[in-house]
Amino acid sequence: SSRLFVSRTYRRSHLTILHDSNEPLRRKLGQMIIVGFVGDSVPEGILSDLSTQNLAGIVLDTTNRNFKSPEQIRRVTADIRNAAATPPFIAIDQEGGKIGRLNASNGFAETSTPHELGTVLASLDATRAQASLMASWLQSCGFNVNLAPVADVDVNPSSPTIGFRGRSFSADPMVVAAHNRVFVDEFHARNIITTLKHFPGHGSAGTDSHLTLPDITKSWSDKELTPYRELLKTKSVDMIMVGHLFNASFDDVLPSSLSRATIQGLLRDSLHFDGVTISDDLHDMKAISDHYGFGEAAELAVNAGTDILMYATNDLNSGSLCRWLIDTLEAKVRDGIIAEKRIDEAYERILRLKMKYGIIRT
Repeated sequence: SSRLFVSRTYRRSHLTILHDSNEPLRRKLGQMIIVGFVGDSVPEGILSDLSTQNLAGIVLDTTNRNFKSPEQIRRVTADIRNAAATPPFIAIDQEGGKIGRLNASNGFAETSTPHELGTVLASLDATRAQASLMASWLQSCGFNVNLAPVADVDVNPSSPTIGFRGRSFSADPMVVAAHNRVFVDEFHARNIITTLKHFPGHGSAGTDSHLTLPDITKSWSDKELTPYRELLKTKSVDMIMVGHLFNASFDDVLPSSLSRATIQGLLRDSLHFDGVTISDDLHDMKAISDHYGFGEAAELAVNAGTDILMYATNDLNSGSLCRWLIDTLEAKVRDGIIAEKRIDEAYERILRLKMKYGIIRT
């Protein structure tokens, strides 16, 4: 089983010797995919794919109508854990405010936006208290990954995705960094993985990446990397989500989420991040889906340095997206379009993170 494989690998090398392992390629590819589903119970197809395709995990969301009550959410997360071949990531967006998936509508409480905490109240204690409360909710409901906090700087307060929705803590990058740090600390205290987003900075974007590809070439500035630089100094960064953004200063052809110059060049080589990278949604966000097919986007993202590909739903032409994706990526590896070493690197980082937080126990 994957559990035995992981345990033996860990004992032999303290984290991994994967390049010479006999772990099948398809199982490694499965650990690079997180999907969502529609409804308040886990569909049989998802349960099957967790078991047979070795999926990395599941993301739950209000858009997919996944939440009704704390008890129902706990049943869903338990079903996901019980079905998974390898202990899974169970992820949620819980930033606070408008992007607070656990809220009064499903048995929790309303929360403040990051803007209210960082700019209106300007209180690290308030951010700490709210993060602690939200972390307790996630822990009690069986989540182990929060796709937050937002590290974007509030460059453009009317930015439809960030500023307009109050998702940035501040226009001051050092304030953003400070609030990100206390947010991360409170979730870590509950043994929950956190995710800085949206690299390399979404705060200046004048359009919504759900609807089109934002071009931030002229509006972006280096200060938007400050929160990442500051948090990386603390060795507390688990995952970084790369945004669907176009910046010709980094890559004059590809958006950041598919750009090797941005992910490998800027994030890994220049900022020295060796943790897990995760894509923003590759299923429904038109910044990508209007320009690239599923297979093309997945190939580009993996070759760019993305470790986990995330999709809002698991449906593709009334079939399983993850099975189709594994078939597609396996063929690209066999054809030499994607190096198997790239798959091994991603797999190693993912297992290392799961081990660190006790998701995989050795």
